[in-house]
Amino acid sequence: MKIDIVYTTKSKYIKCVADEMARWVKTHAQDLNHYHSDHVVDLLVIGFDDTLFEDKQLLEFIQSLKSAKCKKCCINQLFFYK
Repeated sequence: MKIDIVYTTKSKYIKCVADEMARWVKTHAQDLNHYHSDHVVDLLVIGFDDTLFEDKQLLEFIQSLKSAKCKKCCINQLFFYK
């Protein structure tokens, strides 16, 4: 199963979470700016910690996904308490 993990660059916390998820599935995490969807993936995990509708970059990325290249997509929001 081919899994890709991407994350937004607005948070310093989501990168750590994405790296840990990638370690478990033996892949590497990439930020949205450097991800190229030129290959077919079985599961694309998108991590973010901002409100979904306030992040224009994230919305544009989700809208640009093609079902022929990405079979399933998981949108993972990180939240934390201080």
